[in-house]
Amino acid sequence: SEDNIKNRTMNKIVENTYIAGLGSFPHLFACGSFFGSGYASHVTILDYDRINTKWYTLPPLGEAAKYILVNENNTLLEDKISDLILDNSEDVGIAICNTFSIIKESIPEYLRDKTVFLEPNIGKGIDIADNKYTQDLLIRQLIHIMGELSNTKKRIHLFVSARASFCIKLGTSFMPRTHGTVILHNYN
Repeated sequence: SEDNIKNRTMNKIVENTYIAGLGSFPHLFACGSFFGSGYASHVTILDYDRINTKWYTLPPLGEAAKYILVNENNTLLEDKISDLILDNSEDVGIAICNTFSIIKESIPEYLRDKTVFLEPNIGKGIDIADNKYTQDLLIRQLIHIMGELSNTKKRIHLFVSARASFCIKLGTSFMPRTHGTVILHNYN
């Protein structure tokens, strides 16, 4: 429960914390957010090997990656973010398509044209961002985008298709005072 996790985050004598979990994006993000930058110990996030049915720490090295805009005709990501910043709406969405595409029609209608659809430039699939390096690069870019959008938007809606460790790590990177209100959508 949230109370149990919050109590553990106050424990200053813990040197290492290991987080492992499977579940919906909102659940994994929330678990990660309890162990954000204010947490005193070193946090290691584990991933699950479904073939060998065991937990493992992510390898440190992988491919360099960044998010690119999809579903937009020759629009640059920076231009789309600028357009969303200038838009009068209070809500904006970010669809993170790491493992599979998120269909525009699955997004609530009032957000469809106010959502940026992102995909790693190295492609998508279940093995994308299966290491610390790639996850760090992609999450750093997402946090930057969320920070920019938070300057003019009241709410950021997140729609995420990504591996569990990525969802947890994104939660650990979330900064409530900087990013404001984030609405987590469970994508089926």
